[in-house]
Amino acid sequence: MRQSPLIASYADANVPLVDWGDGRVPARFGPVQAEVDATRAGCGLFDLSHHGVLTLVGQDTRRFGNSQLTNNIRDLAPGEGRHCAITDRKGRMQGVADAWLLADDALLLVADGSEAEWLFERLDIYIIMDPIELTDRSEELAVLSLQGPGSQAVCAAIGAPEPAPDQAAWRGGHVLRNDRLGLGGVDLLLPPDAWAEVRSAALAAGAAPAGIDAFEALRVDAGRPRWPVDMGDRAFIHEIGLVQRLVSFTKGCYIGQEVINRMETMGRLTRKLVTLEIDGPGAVGASVQHEGKEVGTVTSAVRVDDRELGLAILRIAACDPGTTLHLTEGERAWSATVRGQ
Repeated sequence: MRQSPLIASYADANVPLVDWGDGRVPARFGPVQAEVDATRAGCGLFDLSHHGVLTLVGQDTRRFGNSQLTNNIRDLAPGEGRHCAITDRKGRMQGVADAWLLADDALLLVADGSEAEWLFERLDIYIIMDPIELTDRSEELAVLSLQGPGSQAVCAAIGAPEPAPDQAAWRGGHVLRNDRLGLGGVDLLLPPDAWAEVRSAALAAGAAPAGIDAFEALRVDAGRPRWPVDMGDRAFIHEIGLVQRLVSFTKGCYIGQEVINRMETMGRLTRKLVTLEIDGPGAVGASVQHEGKEVGTVTSAVRVDDRELGLAILRIAACDPGTTLHLTEGERAWSATVRGQ
């Protein structure tokens, strides 16, 4: 498990920490709702050091990346980035990663919820004779993320270059355009020894320290699923509503392409991700029932803006906005309503 570059300073300040994905990060620095409000109004500063980082370098990098990821890597220009998924031969989700082309022969991958070791092994299996060097750089670079409408202003104030168009080199790492919460955002992918100075400068420039609890509240409120919590290894990209974000239908062959293209052409879904308005807390893992039948399970739940919200992939008959649902777990019971888009 990776430790944040600032783990010692967090401990000295009695910041509560939580195991998250493949790392350990701050849960909160103060009231969660205050961190949510500060991010929405300006800029929240999030420690996302749990994300794994890989690079691929070699003359066949574009071709190889295009054959492994669901989005178009082949036609990227240096400095451009794409959100991508990794799927199996049946088109089911296996992981999520953000990709940036650093140069004609160099690709940067930031695993979004997938373990770096798993992603490394998954790609390495298919390299075979390709002249590509695959490197796990998770110990060398870590994500410090600025999210919110004021993120670009904070970047400018601390001297970080504007990503052109999506990536720029800075302080031995990268400035990456990455809107994680629907509010605008930039990731600072930096060496551990640069973290303390950059974080202090960002706070002085007006960024608000925010923990993973606030990040989750904003994520669920935006209806954005997290791998693997809200997806698992049986979900299809169409079911979670991320086709436009993750898939290119003009890029050529990749693992799982045939099934994904067929789903796009046929246009029929049996399940879909929805946001739920729930009448009580603690609903993660609860069974969701509609008209006496189980239709899914609550996978994420948060409290934000004095409301309880959750995410669940439900049978399509239960997904219409305004549909009333019943949640149960053991002896507990809740009611919930499908939120409108």
